[in-house]
Amino acid sequence: MKQVRLEGELANANQELLDASVTDLLTGVRNRRFFSNSIDADVQQVFRTLATPGLEDNRNRDLVFYLIDVDHFKLVNDDFGHQIGDQLLVEVARRITSASRLSDAVIRWGGEEFLLISRYTDRAEGDVLARRVLDAVGGKPCRVAGSDAEVRVTCSVGWAAFPWRTEDPRQISYEQVLLLADYALYQAKGGGRNRGVGLLPPKGQGAETLFINGIPATPVTTMGPAQGQAAAAAAK
Repeated sequence: MKQVRLEGELANANQELLDASVTDLLTGVRNRRFFSNSIDADVQQVFRTLATPGLEDNRNRDLVFYLIDVDHFKLVNDDFGHQIGDQLLVEVARRITSASRLSDAVIRWGGEEFLLISRYTDRAEGDVLARRVLDAVGGKPCRVAGSDAEVRVTCSVGWAAFPWRTEDPRQISYEQVLLLADYALYQAKGGGRNRGVGLLPPKGQGAETLFINGIPATPVTTMGPAQGQAAAAAAK
């Protein structure tokens, strides 16, 4: 019994070390190592699902990448200091997680940028999650711990779905789809921030078409919550 107990304690300790190695220390969400360790399994799951006989439609078989960037984050650090900036990142991570599903993964991608991977989803409803994230982050100000100050920020979201074409799922790699999401994020920020831009394969004649690295795509824009200033608000 003692040996069994020791083995159980060792297994728990190893699991805690593993969890720590794939967790961002500041925000508590996953980190890039988690992405590297898990993305191949996610991609193979998509391939297996698409190859399953008898499934005629493609609903809830997509993997959608959402790149999320906190708008004007440098102003927060400049106006309130890096400690408040860190508190804000923790709160933004919490809000993004609250907008996502249990099957999704929230990853701190770097600095003030996050990656949300939505699994078992439908690209036709990709803008729905984008809107939830926009509303969760920018819908109300963040209370600063230890004071009466509030900081209001918004975010920009760029997203794209994998596989790019369900009829040929291996034609465009997930790395290329991530680049499409990054381009969409650039479009969202360049368009005024506090909005989401998604990219999908064009459907039908007359659809607005962009060519990103030779890949034709149609943008889908989602506006964030209306507010006066999309930057950090002044303290009360």
